[in-house]
Amino acid sequence: MLGVTLRAVGEFKYRMSYRQCPAKYGVDLKMKQFEWLAIFCALSLAAMGNAHKPNIVYVLCDDLGCGEVGYNGQEMIQTPQLDALAAKGMRFTAHYCGSSVCAPSRGSLMTGKHPGHGYIRANSPGYPNGQTPIPADSETLGKLMQRAGYKTACIGKWGLGGEKPDGTLNYGFPTKQGFDYFFGYADQRRAHNYYPAFLWRNEEKVQLGGKVYSHDLMTEEALKFVSENKTRPFFLYLAYTIPHTKYQVPDLGQYADKDWPEKMKIHAAMTSRMDRDVGRLMQQLEKLKLSENTLVIFNSDNGAHGEQGSEKFFNTSGELRGIKRSMYEGGVRSPMFAYWPGTIRAGTVSDHMSAFWDMLSTFSELTGEPVRGDTDGISMLPSLLGRPQPQKHDYLYWELYERVPNQGVRMGKWKGVVVDRRKGQKIELYDLTADEGEQKDLANEYPEVVERIRQAMNDSHEPSPLWDKSFPDRMFNVDAARNASGIANEKQVFAKVPSDWKWVSRDGTVSHSSLSAEWGVPHNHTLLTTMEGKQSFHTDAEKAPWVIIDLKQAQPVVGLEILNRPDGHAGRTRNLHVWISTDGKNWQQVFKTDKAERQWLVDLHQPKQARYVKIGLVNSEPEYFHLKGVKVFAEKH
Repeated sequence: MLGVTLRAVGEFKYRMSYRQCPAKYGVDLKMKQFEWLAIFCALSLAAMGNAHKPNIVYVLCDDLGCGEVGYNGQEMIQTPQLDALAAKGMRFTAHYCGSSVCAPSRGSLMTGKHPGHGYIRANSPGYPNGQTPIPADSETLGKLMQRAGYKTACIGKWGLGGEKPDGTLNYGFPTKQGFDYFFGYADQRRAHNYYPAFLWRNEEKVQLGGKVYSHDLMTEEALKFVSENKTRPFFLYLAYTIPHTKYQVPDLGQYADKDWPEKMKIHAAMTSRMDRDVGRLMQQLEKLKLSENTLVIFNSDNGAHGEQGSEKFFNTSGELRGIKRSMYEGGVRSPMFAYWPGTIRAGTVSDHMSAFWDMLSTFSELTGEPVRGDTDGISMLPSLLGRPQPQKHDYLYWELYERVPNQGVRMGKWKGVVVDRRKGQKIELYDLTADEGEQKDLANEYPEVVERIRQAMNDSHEPSPLWDKSFPDRMFNVDAARNASGIANEKQVFAKVPSDWKWVSRDGTVSHSSLSAEWGVPHNHTLLTTMEGKQSFHTDAEKAPWVIIDLKQAQPVVGLEILNRPDGHAGRTRNLHVWISTDGKNWQQVFKTDKAERQWLVDLHQPKQARYVKIGLVNSEPEYFHLKGVKVFAEKH
């Protein structure tokens, strides 16, 4: 009965949206009919009350490619729970992520704005902790659902700001952005580790000591939240971190005996673990008799990460081109499905062109609570209900400032991609109807389409102070981000090296505890000489990663200048220690700090004989390690 009621209300709301602009849709209605429908619809919604408002569960995975699930053709990784739900619900073949990386995609989902209007347009964080926070006055899904009378929870990875360097919280924190309850990671960088030192519960840290698998805790928290709020409408935003690296899982399960590389076993086991736990959540809804009154949406924040060769091993993008950070379909197309027994018809497929920024408008129409402020979204509730979609996007737009600034537009069957905006606005053009894999560039054959897409790109982009065009080599304006993070007046003034110090490490050699397979190509000449660029090496995630400089002979070492990674990206070095040795075996610690400075000037005060200098991290949890440059100084004679 409840499903029938909701379908009826949904249809009345659909009719209302269709009749709001009769001239636009070519419908000639008498005002009396319009008024009668408005009154009837309002009374229907009022009669429902909070008790009958549908619950919403939005499950967001992290870096899950379209090709990593069985319902899209994956055969090696087993996802039986997701496959069953997709078969019982509606799959969307033209739904798109908010961006091709985590933070801007989540920002788009929360605020209803595409990347050309969004506040967060890359993963670059506010220095030194976490992402630059979304503004305090942002309209968010959480705030809208709170106003609609829902109990709201964000469980998992937030990644839209909140932590300040002094440990206090700012306006970006989820409990300040419309969520009654939060459990998980506020800072995206910390979310790279599945065995964290702590997680947040609301505004308090839950100490875990690096011994508990965070994904399992998220599932338990989600089950508990649903159970505790079974008698009132709730909105659960379950932002799982799987299958984002690091590659960590308690057990390999069904993949333990596979003749695969170890990392691929872990990747598959992580994904199947997430699948299992989505199934557990659905069982909880069934047990509590909430299924028919709960809309479940499953999605991923962007394309597959492709690390350790997983892109080719599992074909994580399926037939699509590109992965995470790419504007090709594999970077921005999502594996979305919606499940709502009795309301969404089982086994249906929608090709409605939609994106993350449509969710705010969709939830607004579903709950009857209006959006406050501007949005780029269009409600896709009619499509969810299996009705014609009266309003459609002329096009979808993306831009990203990471590694290289790029742009993308989906316009009907056409897809336009700018691979590197710094080299001009050269647009590649693809016909997705005939060439879903984006292999044949048709730009020269359809110049008029290219110009329409160029105009759409230009019209959709609003300048952002965080990505100042006067810094084309940096793309990310760190100073503006620091201001937005509440560190407005903190100046970065580097200490001067004393004039009586002699630089002795220029001709040294360097060894590392490890080098990351993706990021670890060493540039030791950069580390020891020019001190230019973003980083000179990149280790794997370890509990105690290090780099050792061999000065070739013992020197009277008096100090070091160490430059941290400068670009504001996740993983800026902290918990730094320095040791010296004459033989490379017996080490003496001479410096330590837990601060993430941009420069450390280490003064030993008295010369100490040393041939080897070791710089490393001492952490309670595995960390990546990278620096911009190091200079070792000896006493001048």
